Amino acid sequence: MIEALADRLGVEGHQHWHNVEMFGNQGAAGALTAFCAGLHKRRDELQDGDLFMLTVYGAGFTGGSALLRWIDDTHDVAPEIDFSVLCG
Repeated sequence: MIEALADRLGVEGHQHWHNVEMFGNQGAAGALTAFCAGLHKRRDELQDGDLFMLTVYGAGFTGGSALLRWIDDTHDVAPEIDFSVLCG
């Protein structure tokens, strides 16, 4: 279902981070764990101003989204974030 939705929205595979095949359905927590896993794998590819849409939905017809903008911290604009705290 997730892949079909990404295809319908025109989101390419490299733009779509997910981890349900590794960790199963985590509900809303899946957005954060997929985001952390994606950062681990692709942080070097991120550019200042890149946008991330985190979207979750549940079987109870609930859902939510957040739009995040990546800030390149190599210019000391933002403090370094230790993602290991979130991602273990």
